[in-house]
Amino acid sequence: MTDFFDRLAEALTSLGTWGYVLIVLVVFCETLIAVGQFLPGSVFLAFVGFLCYLQVFELGTTAFLVFLAHYLGEFTNYFIGLKKGRAFFKPDAMVFRQSLLEAVEKQLKRWGALYFVLCQFSGVLRPVLSFLAGAARYSLIRFAVWMIPACAGWTIVHLGAGFVLGASWHEATKYVEEFSLLIAIVVICVAIAIWLSRTLVALAGATGQAVERAGRRVLTSSIYQRCRQLNPTVFHFVERRLSLSSPWGWQATVRFIGAFVLCGTGLFLGVLATHSQRLMYFDSALVNLLAQLRRSHSANVLAVITSLGEPRNVIMASVILFGLGLVFGMRRSAALLIGAPALALGIGWLGKWFFERGRPDHVAYIVADGNSFPSNHCTVATAFLIATCIWLWQQTENLKIRVLWASLAITMILLIAYSRLYLGVHYLTDILGGCLIGLGSTLAVATVTSRIPLPEEKHPATAVVLASLSVLGIASWNWKNPVEVVISRDELFQPRCSKNYELLEQALELLPRFATRLTGTPSLALDMVVVGDAKALVRELEERSWRRVCPQAFYTREIQAPIFPAFVDACPALFTLEKRNADNRMILRLWTTDVCVGSRPLWVGSLIEESLHKKFLSMEIFAVNPDIDKAIQDWCERESPWACQIRQGFRKRGLYYTSHPFFTHGILAVLDLQKSEEFTSQTVSRSAE
Repeated sequence: MTDFFDRLAEALTSLGTWGYVLIVLVVFCETLIAVGQFLPGSVFLAFVGFLCYLQVFELGTTAFLVFLAHYLGEFTNYFIGLKKGRAFFKPDAMVFRQSLLEAVEKQLKRWGALYFVLCQFSGVLRPVLSFLAGAARYSLIRFAVWMIPACAGWTIVHLGAGFVLGASWHEATKYVEEFSLLIAIVVICVAIAIWLSRTLVALAGATGQAVERAGRRVLTSSIYQRCRQLNPTVFHFVERRLSLSSPWGWQATVRFIGAFVLCGTGLFLGVLATHSQRLMYFDSALVNLLAQLRRSHSANVLAVITSLGEPRNVIMASVILFGLGLVFGMRRSAALLIGAPALALGIGWLGKWFFERGRPDHVAYIVADGNSFPSNHCTVATAFLIATCIWLWQQTENLKIRVLWASLAITMILLIAYSRLYLGVHYLTDILGGCLIGLGSTLAVATVTSRIPLPEEKHPATAVVLASLSVLGIASWNWKNPVEVVISRDELFQPRCSKNYELLEQALELLPRFATRLTGTPSLALDMVVVGDAKALVRELEERSWRRVCPQAFYTREIQAPIFPAFVDACPALFTLEKRNADNRMILRLWTTDVCVGSRPLWVGSLIEESLHKKFLSMEIFAVNPDIDKAIQDWCERESPWACQIRQGFRKRGLYYTSHPFFTHGILAVLDLQKSEEFTSQTVSRSAE
């Protein structure tokens, strides 16, 4: 790729004015929904910024032309959606339902400006959003106005990255991709938060009425009346719990049951996470995959976000709000704000003591002490932020304030939860369990405090200010705290010789036979073993027109021809390479192991050949060719930089029904990176086991 851009730099330098024309055409085509999926727009624009740094092009003129080309490309997407977009959406469609388009239309009317700006930096969402805006009949004038800052920001970030970093323009592309992935996560969290907050606001009144109607039906039913006559004493207690007029009656009973179910479900996840092998594999695979996607700058930002849920800081904020609530006469709210986080923290510590689940320390980016389940950051943060939502709900009837604060609170909860997973200090079940316990604790405390006869004065403006200052106080407290990095990305999944053998035959017995999906089910056959440092093999293949697929490629605009991750011992492939030939491609994945032969690490690999199955718009779907033995034999004869030794019987001969059904004779290709002849099973010097 670098050689290609070096040659392109020489060509653009010699073009003069036509170089500007070429830049405009590439940027315009890269923006289009159907064409741009195939063009590396971020890489190209960072490279153009590098040429501006070398004064090949004038920066101001280039920036204006890039902005204009991108702006026109977004308008083209809009008009494509306006003319042809609605034809894709049908009431009975599986994916493109008419209801989905209606939901997009409502969201764009309320939050269109925010989506247009943020989605410029979220990879595949950028051209799709303009297309959906046209299909949803979004106002042309508003679209034209909000696209000006959106396109300007996109131009400045991408072009400026290449210019500022100068000769390290290829490093600029990494920063841009990292920034885009982080923005995409924020956009998704904001969208989910807005949808949840609006749904909760809409259902709040209806839920109370439905509970009251259900209670009335129970009390007036003939079955209940007959049962009541059997034992009036017992049913006198039941009637008090089902009373529609008593403050501790039907609604309180339903809320306590809901709180018990939420907390019980959160703790039950701990039982599953410590006893279900499939769930444990899924947790480990997901954490390892995110660790491979992790970048230092995004990790530092998320380390600050995760500190917002630090239990001691949240408890400190709740204590301060408790005191201020007493001062302003909001005693019921003060009890809620101190009681919900305290109860959640207590249940969380009880869960940690009972389950004693270890943390994924092998991929942790920051220091984390104690057991893993549940995540007390998520537990306490969820309880505190939901408690502030209930507090503001009781203080004001302004619908906009309710929705806005609920959206901010849920967004913070989602970002804190994602940061714990991204930084490798918690599993997914830890986060879900913590959030459920936090919700259940808040519901229980809110039910109790709303029925205690405490004086409560309403100060809507004061409540909003205090809630905002508490969150800002936690953020400022943690902003300057240094991030202590436990393990860098370069140290992840490296070979470790914990099992060392004299003979290759002994080592082969311990190697896995299949790579799996995220859920642990078999996906691909392992048909290659590399003895030595596989990085040399990767370098040789890259010189032979193989392209290395970045770990985050599936989450960027390369999704048009996805290469899905696969796992060996819950770890993703450290190297993934691809070679395209017309409508076919070969994919090589390489994983590290803890097995060595004479202190030389063994790598396992999966080589498959895929054929283009079908196309949908710019999406390409490939199907794995079932004859995997032929693929590995052809690769050894034509593509392998070193001689392969073909071994039989690595797995049983037969047809395997995995996610990619294949037939095999059990062939295994063995590559010794230190020899050109066949690798034999001769004895090597024995190292300490």
